[in-house]
Amino acid sequence: MENSFQKLNKWEQIKMAEILADAFSNHDNFVYLIEDDKKRLKAASLLFQFMTKVMNKYGFIYVVYQEEEPVGYITFMDDQKNKLDVTTVLKSNALWKTARFWFFISQRERKKYLSYLKTYNEPVHKEENLIHLYYTGVKEAYRGKGLMKQAMSDALSYFHNLGYKGVCLETSDQNNVGLYKHLGYEVTRRVKTKDERQEIFFFEKHF
Repeated sequence: MENSFQKLNKWEQIKMAEILADAFSNHDNFVYLIEDDKKRLKAASLLFQFMTKVMNKYGFIYVVYQEEEPVGYITFMDDQKNKLDVTTVLKSNALWKTARFWFFISQRERKKYLSYLKTYNEPVHKEENLIHLYYTGVKEAYRGKGLMKQAMSDALSYFHNLGYKGVCLETSDQNNVGLYKHLGYEVTRRVKTKDERQEIFFFEKHF
């Protein structure tokens, strides 16, 4: 099958959440949020289950294939129309999945998560008409092979043709900062959480 934007069925969403959880569970923000490796992977899976459900209804999911198998995903949302927030969670029927994640993590972990979200949501990007890149993930066996780089280029061409001026994104994983700079993204703002344990980088790139 060819790489393409798709709406996913229930089982395809579960598969996507599993791949994203594995890809993200060792990112800086998840490691800080949950120290135990096994619990962190389970929490990431629960988190991406409800995020994927929202993205499937309100966003854009670009599916990357190898030998007929989906191995990677790139997700976008137009923040001028919708955001990944309480409203879209409710309208996506993702409340139960959200609650499962929320009550799986401890009170201490919830406090850190809320601090991160507050910092994440405060800044705004400088320019309107940008497509928001939310998250990407690929199976471990296909990482570092250039597969996602080409897929990202193809996905962004789609939005360029739709008339978007560029793309924006955020990351708190230090390993990704240099990568995005190398790909031509400009840091528009850097913000630390209240406890100063995490720093979120806000990027933009114009077409």
